[in-house]
Amino acid sequence: MIDHKEILIPQGKFLEISGPAALRVVEGKGTLMGKVLSKSDFIIVPQWRTYVVRALEDMKVSVSLTSTSEVKLTDYNVSKVWEDKLNEVDAERVVILGPTDSGKSSVTATLVNIMLNKGKEIEIINSDVGQSNFCLPTTVCKTKAKDYIFTLNDLVPQVSKFTGTITPAVCQSRVIGAVASLTSSSYVLDTDGWVEGFDAGYYKRSLLEAVRPELVIYMGEPPWWTQGPWKVLSLPPSTGRSRSREDRRGIRKEKYRKALEGCKTIDIDLKEVHPLYSIIFNSPWGGEELKEAVTKLIGTKPLIVVPYNKKVIAVVRKGSKYRKVKEVEVIEEGEERGLLVALGDGSGNEVLGEVVRIRYQEKLVKVRTCFQGEPKYLSFGRVKLSEDWSDTIFRKPF
Repeated sequence: MIDHKEILIPQGKFLEISGPAALRVVEGKGTLMGKVLSKSDFIIVPQWRTYVVRALEDMKVSVSLTSTSEVKLTDYNVSKVWEDKLNEVDAERVVILGPTDSGKSSVTATLVNIMLNKGKEIEIINSDVGQSNFCLPTTVCKTKAKDYIFTLNDLVPQVSKFTGTITPAVCQSRVIGAVASLTSSSYVLDTDGWVEGFDAGYYKRSLLEAVRPELVIYMGEPPWWTQGPWKVLSLPPSTGRSRSREDRRGIRKEKYRKALEGCKTIDIDLKEVHPLYSIIFNSPWGGEELKEAVTKLIGTKPLIVVPYNKKVIAVVRKGSKYRKVKEVEVIEEGEERGLLVALGDGSGNEVLGEVVRIRYQEKLVKVRTCFQGEPKYLSFGRVKLSEDWSDTIFRKPF
């Protein structure tokens, strides 16, 4: 059921509209995330998002609402503070930080729109590997906005880098390296919401030192790790809708499905295509003597054995009966199914893939992917997909 209504927004007032919804300007002028809205402008408000229109003069708008939409007139909204402060920004390299659902992505869009008002185009980088506004989950990416934006989800990545994780806590250095490789002389970097605790601060500080911003914008009170050889601007956090953990899982599932459903399955020979970030395929394999020793420990003969950190990784046939011992990490054939990987051709861009099967002894990997061309390397991740596209961290050393 869609409800249509017209709303008058007095000059200086704010209309907060939470999606899914649509808005059309009937008369008057206002602003939305740095862009001036005028008669006939039409805006779609996505689910889980709240847009705030500020009336520069008396405005009349027509809105279309669903049963889960929300709309209200207010005398104040933090978006005015954002626009006023961001209009003063003259930095070319900007990093936006803050807790989850604090408004980082909306501030990113607002700053990009204000720069477009000034005739500047700037690259947008997203480093949130778990939420991934316009990147795929497990990746960081960049693009350039040539028109006004209100949600980063509308952007299309120009270059993507695979990190193999949905949380930077698992592979901090890998995420930082991927983000740093995307930076240029002019960028706005939108980040994830992991900011609480020493480990989060250590990660974010390391990220800042790697990308060398001119300005750090923090949504809320800036913590200790934001201080450095750059300016720091504090903005009030958003008061809009928050997404639940289940909502975020659902968004990731849909993105995986769109990226991989219907893709072809290809065979990759790791004797010709370089494997990356795999203990099994980037380490020397043990010989028959080690295999025999492992066989005595676990009670079944492994296909391959790989010494690793005072342990041994043993790959055994699917369905094998074996003993669990602390000295040996056992991986059964087939456990790799659903493991996310990325294929690269050396151009800098990486394309997501999903492992279907590995023939370990032959070093042959069957991958479902929409990659085009001849891959030069296959990068392994730490995330597995199930049949319904749900993701989990694969914690065994692979």
